[in-house]
Amino acid sequence: MLKLKKTAKAVTIKRHHYLYLENDVAETVYILEQGMVMLTKLMPGGQEVGIIMLSGKNFFGHCEVLSASQREHQAMGLTECKLWAVNAQAFMREANASSEFAMALARLQNERLRHVEQHIRAITHDNVAKRLTTTLMEIAHSHGCEREDEALINPCPTHHDLAVMISSTRETVSTVMSQLRKQRIIDFDRKNIRILNKNLLLQF
Repeated sequence: MLKLKKTAKAVTIKRHHYLYLENDVAETVYILEQGMVMLTKLMPGGQEVGIIMLSGKNFFGHCEVLSASQREHQAMGLTECKLWAVNAQAFMREANASSEFAMALARLQNERLRHVEQHIRAITHDNVAKRLTTTLMEIAHSHGCEREDEALINPCPTHHDLAVMISSTRETVSTVMSQLRKQRIIDFDRKNIRILNKNLLLQF
């Protein structure tokens, strides 16, 4: 990763701005340095459905570069993000030159595939409340500030963002979030989501 950064360009995107859209030409691989990105897919009816949320130091955009295909999904910043944009040719040179790097990419893709399969299974079998509480816990663990049985997510995704991620509607997410607040399991405003009791959230 350090070697790739030497030839990469620093990029910053604002919250809810798109890095790329479906069917765009795949000329860049991105290294996420800071912030949270959501990869989504547009359904035939126009509904945007979340595939995976990425935070911390992460690769994305590499699959289409490796397969020399157009973008298969959209990439949007859920928060303001700092990234490194790696030219496709430089990325391919490194992937071809280093078997260790190629194996790391294979392991990453296998992990992503398992995560996406779990996500699809949850959308198919779990109700909205379970999908939402699970997603909140995932965000708290990967992007939030955790302390004992509490967690703070700042900046936090909007109710619309959460609805896209769990394949629901903003209105339904707002209803469940209000129920959680009434039971003093969470609290939230425009900038923060506070998980007041992680155990109760999982039991909800």
